Amino acid sequence: MAAERFRRAEPARRKAIPAFGSKGHWRLWTTTVLFVMFTASWADYLEPTTRAVWHLVFWALLGAAALFALYRERRNAWKAAPRWPWPAAAVVGTIATEVLVATVGSTAAMIGSVVVLVVGFFLVSLFG
Repeated sequence: MAAERFRRAEPARRKAIPAFGSKGHWRLWTTTVLFVMFTASWADYLEPTTRAVWHLVFWALLGAAALFALYRERRNAWKAAPRWPWPAAAVVGTIATEVLVATVGSTAAMIGSVVVLVVGFFLVSLFG
């Protein structure tokens, strides 16, 4: 009897996805920059075969996530939503990492990462 008030009137998968307010993509860009800083810092310290395996795993997970999102969209009859910023950030972040490692090396990327983190922490402390 107590559970009756918690019963759904409509199945969850038929409900519309609520529209979220657009506050920009600051979390996406922050995550992408941290990804580039971390992976570029460690790239020279890994074996080339290990890096190749992790590249393949990364691209396989990205493709699986895209297929899973499309499957859920179609299965639940949701309206198609723009999902390009996340895969674009993953692709741009990976390319930026490779270019950074090829041009300046992991040690310079690590030092640059520390500088960027210190400046970012300073700005957050200043305006936070």
